[in-house]
Formats: sequence, structure tokens, C-alpha cells
Amino acid sequence: MNRIFISGSCQNLTDAVGIVKLLFGRCINLRSIDLWRAYHLTQNGYLSIIGLPYDIEEEETRLSNLSLEEQEELALVYSLVDMPFEINSIRHLKYLSEIDIGWTDPPPGFIQSLVEQAGQSLIKIFLTACRRT
Repeated sequence: MNRIFISGSCQNLTDAVGIVKLLFGRCINLRSIDLWRAYHLTQNGYLSIIGLPYDIEEEETRLSNLSLEEQEELALVYSLVDMPFEINSIRHLKYLSEIDIGWTDPPPGFIQSLVEQAGQSLIKIFLTACRRT
């Protein structure tokens, strides 16, 4: 799997943050990811992409706001795939050449950290109407 598309059209994703963390934690050959209009991606989701520590309390609150059925489903899925707690950004950004974060609101410093960590492999960053740079 080299290219992933998670856009704002995926409104029914139960845990977009978890999916993004799982992709970046397990798909070390990831070449491209499209997060265009991924409104449901939280600050913690962005921080986990670049391997920065994120707010555990916010993560617990986000998960506790899900229905009990959704929490049970996620617990089962993540236990089967060994959900990563931390992401080694140097390793998982090694091959990333393209990312689309257009129409999103990444946290301050995210884009600069992404560029610094991805290095020369990063060729394209789509920032259409990105609210922060």
C-alpha cells in the first residue's frame, strides 16, 4: 500500500485519528496520503503524523465521546493490529513524497516539522486554503 486517500468525503469514519496513526505507524513505505478536507483530524492526529507527543487527556476524551459500541469495536480492531503508541517519524516519513492537507487546520509548526522530518523525499505538499502555514 503506497497511496492512501482519506478525505472529507469519508464522513462516517469512526476514528480518523486512529486510522492516520495506524497508517503512519505501520505503513513504513507510505508514499502519498491525501487528507484533503479531513475536518475530523484533530491536533493530536497531526502531531502523531510527525512523531511529536500529543495530549493523552484529549485523546481519552475523544475516545470516551464515542458510543460504547464504537469503543468496543475500536478496542478489538486495534488489539488485532497492535496499535502503535508512538511513531518513529524519521522511519515512517522516509518515503513520503506527497501529502495533501488542503482545507484543513493543522497545528502551528506542523508544516515546518513535516518538511524537516521528511527531508528530500517530500516532493509535493498541497496546501489549498490551508489555514496555517
